[in-house]
Amino acid sequence: MAVSLRDLQQRGNGKGRQPRPQKAKTYQFRQWKTLNLTDARASIEDSELSWCENALPIGNGAIQILNGPGASIATIAQGIASLWGVPFSSGGVFVSINSDGSISKITTGGVVTVVAAAGTVTTAARLSMWQGSTALIIDPTKGYFSYDGTTFTTISASQKGDAIAVFEGRAWISSQRTITYTAPNTFNDFTAGNGAGSTIITDAAFPGNVVALASTLEALWIVGQGGIEQLANVTASGVAPNVITSFSITNIVSDLGSNAQNSVIPYFRALALFAPFGPWVLSLCLLFLVTYTGTQAQAGAGPIPIVIGFTKGKVFLASQGTTIKWITTLIVNGVAQAWGADTAGHIFQLFGASNATATPYKIQTRLFDFGLSTTMKACYKIGFEFQASAQVNPTVTVDSEFASQTTAISAVDTLTLINAIGATLQLQNAALANLTITAQGMVLARANVNMWGHFLGVTVSGNDPPYRIQAIQLEVVESRTWSFP
Repeated sequence: MAVSLRDLQQRGNGKGRQPRPQKAKTYQFRQWKTLNLTDARASIEDSELSWCENALPIGNGAIQILNGPGASIATIAQGIASLWGVPFSSGGVFVSINSDGSISKITTGGVVTVVAAAGTVTTAARLSMWQGSTALIIDPTKGYFSYDGTTFTTISASQKGDAIAVFEGRAWISSQRTITYTAPNTFNDFTAGNGAGSTIITDAAFPGNVVALASTLEALWIVGQGGIEQLANVTASGVAPNVITSFSITNIVSDLGSNAQNSVIPYFRALALFAPFGPWVLSLCLLFLVTYTGTQAQAGAGPIPIVIGFTKGKVFLASQGTTIKWITTLIVNGVAQAWGADTAGHIFQLFGASNATATPYKIQTRLFDFGLSTTMKACYKIGFEFQASAQVNPTVTVDSEFASQTTAISAVDTLTLINAIGATLQLQNAALANLTITAQGMVLARANVNMWGHFLGVTVSGNDPPYRIQAIQLEVVESRTWSFP
């Protein structure tokens, strides 16, 4: 929607007096903090973003457009129900629980090995790790198994459970509100005389059943649908066959829990989970996979899978394929990598595409009121500052509460050739058409616009190779404070 400066000056001037012309003022936005999906776009802080998809606010002058998903390293034809990064001491691999109840091992090089045949487990099987040597697999229907990278063993068909964790040299298995534990320094000894046993969560402040178990912060965290308990101070006294195990269970919080078992993650010295009201996390870097049902995403209208990322207090979104269904972490040569599996059984590294591969992205700033929302403003110029190593063609729009206008931003630097006497040289091709030399690097692109509103903001979107956004500048002219009627 267009408006002239004269229109702004005369708007609301009932007596026909000509108000003093307002001077144009340029605002620069270079400080970028995080994504804010809680507050309205006009009410977030100037340094916050109302949308940040496949882009990470690193710091002041730096919003990094992220890489897209890497190529598939392997395909499980029967489909993957869940994918687990298993850090064997001999090297990290993936273990997949497949849709037909089979189990596969996949190396980062894409070599697939059958671990167990179809029907061995159900799709509800869950996995934990024992001392870097053995993967422990619990199933609510089929029982309890182990896999050491070579041999798959049935430990007990009768020992069933919904979740499993390793803590204080024991395996802990939950089934509804009952938690069963093995004897000290074993994952397969359930003999009571050797110190094994079970306990029932009786606390009224822990509603529902146990959803997940997580070992971190020198405690076993017991997460339910509406409460979190902490099991600690595990001791064993006596000699077999009269070993007595004791421990304490403390209610940490009520009215906070999760229905998403796989979101409960111990990370560094922290615990993260996805509660019904959203992510609850205190950590340095973490990813959750959720389903987005809105229409904002550059990757397409919902429902689509979206990764929510947290890093050093910053929040961002990432679209890493429209069919991704599971994400996991694998330690490769000491580096934590994020990997995913999609509905077709493909396994790929998140953010693993090359720097030359285009990825969809979208960044949306605050709708700025520049002090007062009662004042009508007009935006006449925009600057877009960025760094790129390859040619990019972002779409930059100036937004108001009324409309959005696409700007004629030129996202390249034009090089001018000058000879020894200062004259400009013009290159031409064989058809005598003029040639223009362009380059990337740091670019300050500028364009004229004509947008007005009580609120003004900017949206940057596109499908480009990764690059870095540094700053946005807006030239704004304000009308009188109360532009009404």
